[in-house]
Amino acid sequence: MKNFVLVVAMICCVCTCCLAQGNAVVKVANLESAPTALAEVNWPSELFNFGTVEQGEKLTHTFYFENTGSVALKIDKVKPSCGCTATDYSKEAILPGEKGQVTISYDAKKAGVFTKSVTIFSNALEGQKLLRFTGEVAE
Repeated sequence: MKNFVLVVAMICCVCTCCLAQGNAVVKVANLESAPTALAEVNWPSELFNFGTVEQGEKLTHTFYFENTGSVALKIDKVKPSCGCTATDYSKEAILPGEKGQVTISYDAKKAGVFTKSVTIFSNALEGQKLLRFTGEVAE
């Protein structure tokens, strides 16, 4: 009789554990399928060529974009590829249909061809966006 009670108790414990795990799997699946609203961004230009410039010249260019999504766009940070590039960008949330900008400043100290970039981190659908600029510094 003791063995029978012990077996029934063990079966109950196993069934309870299995049911609990099954519910956890269902909850995780529901979280994964829940849609997360992300902003959509249209960048008319992702590359800018300064052409040939004089050595020591301070170069500046502004990349414009539009939030074409249904939620506000928030740029978390803009990271230049090198210390010779500074950035400024729209720090306030860009509402759907509004436009924003990312401005880069490059110090053309070194002669020769250059290709640099900045990476935009935001809540946009694509997550990270790479904007590039190029040119040649004359000697």
